[in-house]
Amino acid sequence: MFLKRSGEYEITAQVLTRYRASTENNYAKTYVFERVDIPKEPVAAAPDAAGTTPNGEAAAAPPTDNTQLGAPQLVSPGNGKTLYNYPRKTTLTWKALPNATAYGLEVDCFNCCKFNQWCSTQGGSWLLESNLTNTTSYTFDFIGPQPARWRVWGINASGQPGEKSSWYQFKYGR
Repeated sequence: MFLKRSGEYEITAQVLTRYRASTENNYAKTYVFERVDIPKEPVAAAPDAAGTTPNGEAAAAPPTDNTQLGAPQLVSPGNGKTLYNYPRKTTLTWKALPNATAYGLEVDCFNCCKFNQWCSTQGGSWLLESNLTNTTSYTFDFIGPQPARWRVWGINASGQPGEKSSWYQFKYGR
């Protein structure tokens, strides 16, 4: 099990299970634990048709940023790149999107969750980050020489995700 802090209020746990008798049953699973604060003040009542709350105050306006974001352009590692560094510290970079206030990132791994399959075909991701702010890069430790792929999407000020980039694949040589 690998634990790492992945944000101010998040911890990511990667659990790798390996069986000595067979490589076919080996799998990996990633869990993200996020701190949730319980509100200390009562939640405001819903506004009526006139836009006021039961106590007569004007209701707060919802966020108005409806900017539609295109897909970010992935930079490095390039699609199909073979990496040889060890330890396998991997840095993914992409170009900034105008109007993006954060980014989401997904890394998928082949043969990590189930033999001869991508983790995403098993209903999950090997690595998922959903709120990367003030950055156009992400660094992590990859686990082995098997193929991987990654993609990124922007998130606007209202928290709405934009279009996901296409997958870029990479692998580590032995």
